[in-house]
Amino acid sequence: MTKNSTMKIYLLIAIGSILISCGTTKESTKTTLEETTEVVNESIESTTEPAEEVIEEDVNQEKNMRITAQIGEMKDGDPFKIEGLKREGNTLFISVSYGGGCGEHTFEMNGSMAVMKSMPPQRAIKLTHTNHEDYCKAIVRKTVEVDITALADAPRKGSKIILLLDGWEERIEYTFE
Repeated sequence: MTKNSTMKIYLLIAIGSILISCGTTKESTKTTLEETTEVVNESIESTTEPAEEVIEEDVNQEKNMRITAQIGEMKDGDPFKIEGLKREGNTLFISVSYGGGCGEHTFEMNGSMAVMKSMPPQRAIKLTHTNHEDYCKAIVRKTVEVDITALADAPRKGSKIILLLDGWEERIEYTFE
């Protein structure tokens, strides 16, 4: 056998080993994907109420989280994404997504004590997420329903303020009702 033939054999063995290991990884990934799909399908089947209009694509939502905004410290929290937002009267509906799925998550909203002197006035606000050490990997979508009456410039009908939500580029025009 020549030196060149021996090298070809070693090269074929190396390529074969790589292909076999790739096949094993692909099978492992396929199993993980099937398990994740099964968990998501179980969540969808356990949904008891239809998704709110705010999150049309969210078939995994059970019910809105209801919280009351307050004036106070705007602290940091766990990661989440604001996907959409709408205001109706004194309520803000915020579509959020975050990693988890194995435990309860909570949100709170705080507004700055300082109000910017403009017409109408402006107030910085922040929605904070706490995951309570739920580090599961499912993507959870919820709607956080926030009573924002405490964020008004003055608690009288017709009072206007612009709310500047951290993590959301658009200004939120709020007229107290």
